[in-house]
Amino acid sequence: MINRKKEVVSRNDIIDIVWGMDAMPITRTVDVFMSRIRKKIEDKPSDPKYIKSIRSAGYKLDIE
Repeated sequence: MINRKKEVVSRNDIIDIVWGMDAMPITRTVDVFMSRIRKKIEDKPSDPKYIKSIRSAGYKLDIE
């Protein structure tokens, strides 16, 4: 995501990059990991500033 700042990265792309397509985790796995990352980097994880969920598309890293 750091290489694709401000672009939407699909859950499938994240699965492929992090686990490889052979791992075949469910997309909910990505949501859980993003939630954990938000808890570590966001001031208010319930209203994220840096990692945005894009409905039916994936996630976007919003940093400068």
